[in-house]
Amino acid sequence: MARQSRDLLLLLLLSCLVCWARAARQEVH
Repeated sequence: MARQSRDLLLLLLLSCLVCWARAARQEVH
């Protein structure tokens, strides 16, 4: 169970990072 929770948290963090990167790109353009 700990593994699943950790993977889920990592996935959420990655998604946040991608969203942030997209926002940054849009701002630059």
